[in-house]
Amino acid sequence: LEEDEKELLKRENLKKEDSNIDEKKDINTIRIDLKDVLKSKIQAFEQLQYKKDLVDIYHDGSKTLEEKLEAINRLNLPSINTKSFRDNELQLELSGYKGFITALIHLDEKPLTAYEILRRLNQNKPNHQYLINMLRAYYEAYKDDVNKKEKFEHIITEYKRLEDKVENYEKELYDYQILLALYADIDDFKSFSELWSELPKVYYYDLY
Repeated sequence: LEEDEKELLKRENLKKEDSNIDEKKDINTIRIDLKDVLKSKIQAFEQLQYKKDLVDIYHDGSKTLEEKLEAINRLNLPSINTKSFRDNELQLELSGYKGFITALIHLDEKPLTAYEILRRLNQNKPNHQYLINMLRAYYEAYKDDVNKKEKFEHIITEYKRLEDKVENYEKELYDYQILLALYADIDDFKSFSELWSELPKVYYYDLY
């Protein structure tokens, strides 16, 4: 009987030890999960801050084009390492956003440079904002060119080809403004009229 009691006690002790080990594993797992969540939140904040810094530089009227580019290049691109399958996608998204803001900074003074940046961005990942600003940059670059009719006809054809590659592409007011300006500039009244007829009524007063 004494031996049986000893054996029973031994088993109870082993169960307690196993239970303690499981509890420690659970605590360690919770700590690891919390650490990963915190790291992910910090990195998400850094990404938003990076985008805000880029936009602030773009809107800074006190800086010249060159000063804005220097300020952008001084910004450190946030590193993303959350062990998520989207890490690489997010990193490319940040690089693309930097390129987009860089293009917008060039748009007024060096529209052809802006066009080339946006064209490359759109090649890598078709995007509504890349495409419509690419169209505007091309318009700004060649609006006073003696051969603008041929050039504008070319870019409109290219725009229509690329438009189909952008997922869920829907024209916004900005799209209509640029396309109508292009058609008016080359006296393509047929295309102008067709585009005007599809213009949502909500945009009418904004165009007058």
